[in-house]
Formats: sequence, C-alpha cells, structure tokens
Amino acid sequence: MNKTRLLLILLFLYTISPEAGALDFGLLVSQNPEAGTSGSFTNPGGDNKKPEWNYTITYSPWLSAEWGKTAKFYLSVKAETAFEDTPVLAELGQAGFSWRPAERVFLEAGRIRFDDTWGIIAAGLFDGLNGSAVLGKLRLSAGTFYTGLLYKETAGIVMTSDDAERYVLALDYGDMDTYFASRRILASVTGELADLTPRTSLSLNALAQFDVNGGEQRLHTQYLTVRYGARPLETLSLTGTAVAGLAENREAETLFHFAAAAGLDWETPGRLQDMVQMEVRWSSGEVNDRIKPFAPVTAAVQGQVFTPKLSALMTVKGKYMVRLHRNFSARAEGTYFIRTDGRTLSGAEYPPSEERLLGGELYGMLVWAPSSDFMINIGGGAFFPGAGTVFTPNAPVRWKISAGIILSL
Repeated sequence: MNKTRLLLILLFLYTISPEAGALDFGLLVSQNPEAGTSGSFTNPGGDNKKPEWNYTITYSPWLSAEWGKTAKFYLSVKAETAFEDTPVLAELGQAGFSWRPAERVFLEAGRIRFDDTWGIIAAGLFDGLNGSAVLGKLRLSAGTFYTGLLYKETAGIVMTSDDAERYVLALDYGDMDTYFASRRILASVTGELADLTPRTSLSLNALAQFDVNGGEQRLHTQYLTVRYGARPLETLSLTGTAVAGLAENREAETLFHFAAAAGLDWETPGRLQDMVQMEVRWSSGEVNDRIKPFAPVTAAVQGQVFTPKLSALMTVKGKYMVRLHRNFSARAEGTYFIRTDGRTLSGAEYPPSEERLLGGELYGMLVWAPSSDFMINIGGGAFFPGAGTVFTPNAPVRWKISAGIILSL
C-alpha cells in the first residue's frame, strides 16, 4: 500500500509540474525454458548428474518520467514464477533519479547500475549514490552503495562460507534472511582518461568493501584497478587490466589477492558485420598465509555451462559474433578453465589435487529480433571435463540448452 501511494504521489507531482516532459511506461514479458546439468557458482561442477528442467515467466513493468532536460526518474519491478513449489519472486529492479545540474556533471541516486572498470570486482544494481564530473580530459566519478536490500541471487554476493550457507537456502517470505543479499557497503572512486592519446585510454579505480553482517566471518576488502586501452587500428582494440587487493578478516590479518585480464576486439574486414573477441582472465589462488584467493564482491560466473566465479581461476576465451541479417545474429564461444591452486575450486567430481586443467566448454546462441518489441533467442553448449586433468575419469559431459522469448508491451 505504501509503495502504491508513493507511485500515485509521484504521478500527481509529475502532472502538476511545469517542467514535466516525457512520461513513458511499459511491460516486458519473458519466457525462459532451460534444461541441462550445469551448476551455479556455489556448485559450478553441477555434481548432480540428473538433468534439471526449468521454465520461468517474468513480468517487468516499468515507468520513466523526465523533468525538463536535466532530470529523470525511472522505476521497474519484476515478478517471476517458475511453476514449481516455490513462491513467486518479487523484486525491485532499477529505480531512481538522475540529474544533470551542469553540462559536465551527472548525479544519480536509488537502485542504480554500477560496475568497476572491467566488471571483475563488482557489477550489477546497487542501492546508493553515484556522481561524475568531467574536468578537461579527466572524468572523475565516485559512489557509495549498500547491498543488504538486494535479492541474493540477483546480487550474487558470496564472499564467505556464511554467505554461501544463506545463499543456498530456499526462498521463504516468512524468513527474510532467505531473501536479502549479504550486507555490505561499497565505496568507489574512479578517474578516467578516455583520450590519454588519440588512440589510448587509461582508468584507475579504487574500491573498498565493508562487511556489516556482524557474523563470525567478517571480511573487509579493498581493490586498486588499473585499466589501459589502445586502438592501434580503427578495427582493432586492445585492453589490459590489473587488480591488486587487500583483505582483513575477523582476526585483523592483512591478506593480499590479485587479478588480471587482457582482451582483444577485432572487427574483421569484409561485407559481414562480425567481430572476433579474445580474452584471458586470471585470479590468484592460495599461495601462502598472506596471499589468498582473489575475492570479488559479486560472483559473476565465468562460463555458460561450467559456472565458477573468478577466484583461484584462469580462463582463456574466444568469441565470434556475426549479424547474418538485419534481424538475425549468431554467437559462438569457447572457454578453457584452469585453476590457480589445487584446493579453492573443488567438489565431489573435481577434488583437491595438484592438477590444474579443469576442461573446456563450447557454447552458441542464435538471436532473431524482427522488431524492437519482440525477440527470440536459442542457446546451447557443453562443458567437457575430459579435456582437463582435474575431474574424475567418470565425470560426464555437462550440457545446457535454453531459449528466451521477450515481448515488450
């Protein structure tokens, strides 16, 4: 009832405001059947050999309003049903105000999108404030965010075993601890030189994460990220990223963790609209009592079928994307996984050992979008543990097929 009253008040203020501009609203409906034996980042090997079948329908109404040329309000919510013995998932999507008080200044507040310079550390929707200003060639931005009101599976914040135990609990609205994500505060400052030279760019990001869960496994982390980009040709871009991190646990020990990435995007010559991408990601494993596995805030999965997070892991990925027709495109990718220590990434079928080669996966997707209001995609792939040395000899091939139908009303 309170949310309904708030929305009505906002609509009333909008209608009487002399600065009111465009008001728009709509509804996104998506259907997503999926089957496979792939896992999640809490169980990336998918130890269960039985195929899992899922069918979800998601309804996402949204509203946007503009005041003059400088301010905008946006609100979206989501309701998702999986047709199983599980409650309907209700979730607030992107929601907030943005304001441009000057040509080179931008401010936003609410549930807003944020990511670090490469998405290695934190990426997604967060509740908080963010702002940026352009000073000559330099763009400075800063923000502070809170994660404890997000839905846990959307946020994907699993930094300790306490986080993991709460994450796998089935959703129960009678116990909201099964809904909300791990409670953490983020603070970020970024400086970007998009035109360091006519063909290069440089960015520097400092991010700090503070654990406010109050549990026995308190973990604070800090990260310093440097990203360099170069475009030696109009059709070729290169990027390199390095992350150095500190962590403090409940015993006040200072630990170190690291990550790095390098990427290549090449728009191939010819009549086709296509692109080749190559990417290598690396994160530290447990080396000794001071150097520990890399600890990202949000656990972005590093594969489509085999789905570990970037911690004690190295991936080598190649991707090809092509637009075959104005309404039809395709994507194919291959990824090879290597763990950087013998213990952190382990499970029933990939036990701790000195072996490092996890295996590889192949994945492809077709997308048909005959209009801006309708899209169908079909994807599928497999992970081959036999292409490595870590999984047990009887570990089966993991597979996944999925489809999506998205309608905008």
